[in-house]
Amino acid sequence: MKLSEIKILSDLANLPLSEERLKSLEPVLNSWIKDANNLSLKMSQEEYLMITPINVFNHPQAILKTDK
Repeated sequence: MKLSEIKILSDLANLPLSEERLKSLEPVLNSWIKDANNLSLKMSQEEYLMITPINVFNHPQAILKTDK
């Protein structure tokens, strides 16, 4: 991920980051993206197709609406 792309994303998310902060994000995001892609490739292999995530993330507002 290029620094210019990180800047665009931070602007779209309304996260005003200094140039120094943007530069510090570059290696972290590139590492995460590489690792996420590797995990995605691994989990796409036939031997892992039956594995599903066990984490369920619920937003409190969504829980309240479904309880009614």
